[in-house]
Amino acid sequence: MIKELLRSHNIVMSKLVRTIYHLALVTSLIWLIGCGNGSNDSNSSSSTNSSSIADPKLVSSFVFEAANNSFAYEDYTAQIIDNVITVTLPYPVGVELIPSFTLSSGSVAYVHEVEQESGVTSNDFTSSVNYRVIATDGSYLDYTVTVTRKIYIPDTGQSTDYTATFGEDHNYGVNLHSYTNNGDGTLLDNVTGLMWQQNDSLVTSTLALGLTYCKDLVLAGHEDWRMPEHKEFLWLVDSDAAGAPYWDGPFIDNGSLVFHSRNVNQFNSARNWYIHFNAGSNGAFNGAYTTRCVRGAEAPREHYSDNGDSTVTDHLTDLTWDQGETALMTWEAALGYCEGLSLAEQTDWRLPNRNELQSLIDYDRPTQPSINGAFFPNATSVWYWTSTTNKATAIDAWYVDFIGGSIYFTAAKTASYNVRCVRGGN
Repeated sequence: MIKELLRSHNIVMSKLVRTIYHLALVTSLIWLIGCGNGSNDSNSSSSTNSSSIADPKLVSSFVFEAANNSFAYEDYTAQIIDNVITVTLPYPVGVELIPSFTLSSGSVAYVHEVEQESGVTSNDFTSSVNYRVIATDGSYLDYTVTVTRKIYIPDTGQSTDYTATFGEDHNYGVNLHSYTNNGDGTLLDNVTGLMWQQNDSLVTSTLALGLTYCKDLVLAGHEDWRMPEHKEFLWLVDSDAAGAPYWDGPFIDNGSLVFHSRNVNQFNSARNWYIHFNAGSNGAFNGAYTTRCVRGAEAPREHYSDNGDSTVTDHLTDLTWDQGETALMTWEAALGYCEGLSLAEQTDWRLPNRNELQSLIDYDRPTQPSINGAFFPNATSVWYWTSTTNKATAIDAWYVDFIGGSIYFTAAKTASYNVRCVRGGN
């Protein structure tokens, strides 16, 4: 009996020893493979696993192709630096995007454990997206993909000199109005990338009915129409038009030139903002207006940063603004003041045109002034000059009312208003 027990014990111990030996052998092999792949290489990325990659640049190209993404009218190639991928897109391109990418042979990409197929799989790029690329040897590298969206503010269209003082609207022409007639009842704005309904609703209606009209519209094979935002509509205004309608482009004029925008007045929810193409101005009222629809992702909100040198940059428009306030001055004096301004080691300041200055208006801010108070803490609820002359009465210039967000053309150039200078821009 004792001999039998000893025999059984020896068998168990023998199996246990063999198991321990095999485990040690496997562990040694794994360690050797890790060393062979350079796991101790001081240059290996911190985002790799314990066995680093034979080819550290697993992603060699990353592109958002026009063929796969709505409102991408060209291919947008991303920049790849180490494991950081960045690309800039115009804002009508949405956030649900399909990238086309090239990986090293045999590698596979995953996002949230979902395998990615180049030119097929979409992801939401509202914020940065992490792509994990796994190599054939099981090692991986995490890539961070960041999509930055930009707004290209159209020019006002003004092409006439109204003063010998340099700095008026006409002296700075950028992003000039340009439209393509698609021949199917739609127009493409070649600056903003938005697609517009060429005609209008033909009838006036309430805001609610106008919103429904755009939501239900099927035109040129598209069903994703929407009512324009207030700023998008204002960008259509042609400040050099000889008379009504004050727009530039082959839009159809059916006689009713007051249009709804989707923005409800921030101070009175019973009113909504409208655009008046009889003059190019705006207002807020509860009335029955015409509707014209648009396609494209809505413009993102402004994205400011305080530069710490009395300037603020809007990273969507790339406009940099003077953060401070000035004394009141006439229009001519405002032109000269901005042209002569030296601030933050920069001297290329100018008086903003009506579209640029209007971009600062926060139509969702329920308190005055209608500007982001966190970045412009000393702003006041007053009128600010633009560099744009009122063509109909050249003794007047356009100004922006930061009391509520209106844009007017009846300011005599000899009057004195506030000034906010600008530089740069997309």
